[in-house]
Amino acid sequence: MNEIYLIDKNQEILGKEKHQFFQIDMLKTFMIFLVIFDHIVTWGVKNKIGAALWERISIPVFLVIMGFNIGLSFKRSGASTLKELYTKDYFKSKIKRYVIPFLILYVVSTITGLILYGFNWANMYNNQYAPGHGIINLFTGFFVFWGPGNWFIPLLLQSILIMPLLYYGFINKPKLTLILCFVIEISMQLIVFTFLGERPLPSWEKAHILTLFMTSIPFYLSAVGLGMWFSFGHNLRSKRNLFIWILFLISLTYLIAYQFFGFRFVINGVPLLRGDYHFLVFPYSAFLFLVVMALL
Repeated sequence: MNEIYLIDKNQEILGKEKHQFFQIDMLKTFMIFLVIFDHIVTWGVKNKIGAALWERISIPVFLVIMGFNIGLSFKRSGASTLKELYTKDYFKSKIKRYVIPFLILYVVSTITGLILYGFNWANMYNNQYAPGHGIINLFTGFFVFWGPGNWFIPLLLQSILIMPLLYYGFINKPKLTLILCFVIEISMQLIVFTFLGERPLPSWEKAHILTLFMTSIPFYLSAVGLGMWFSFGHNLRSKRNLFIWILFLISLTYLIAYQFFGFRFVINGVPLLRGDYHFLVFPYSAFLFLVVMALL
């Protein structure tokens, strides 16, 4: 009986290993290095070395990988209905993977901050965030003791609720769902431009609302959507992925103009697109993702 159990267990392990991609591990490793590089090198240096075309791809690639991995995970589970996707086991696994580590690090970062600021809460907060920004900022999912990359944490927490619905859309209406990912993201950018386009923002309330938009996963949905689309087939030459070649050329053209010619979409002195990561940037990184998946 023990031998039968070991054989079954080995088959189970081998079955799981078939879904693990060496390319993904390599990409993650390299992207982690680029994230560190991004936060220790000044913009003066990065602008001179064409960072937008190779160094600033780290976060877009991570977003694509996020969609790709969760798509594969749902495929392995065999879930196809919202009831099967939003299960107690699903939420337990996400709480264990995201929420508990976040709470632990939240406490650790807060204690670290209080020690460094002489256990003066007000002094710590005012030196970490702009004065008058508002204590409500603490409820966005940021750490109290600020650090670069904090904005990505709310995206991970929101993904727990959004990913099953997104996958449900892809298994029922894949093309429409991918298009909607772009439409939703573009709509978010237009809302920000229309209602929060003033510079400087007239109040901390509007600044907080802008932060909520720019730390929400719909603001980056096209990248996640592309990743999930690729989880159903990542062959760069397949007919279903031909569209990414066109989007890649558009994205590459934009990035070259952005990096080397200072091109920006600006209307009456207000940027039409907020942030460095958006639907005109993501297809470039998504294409590189497929290239790595094909070559390694």
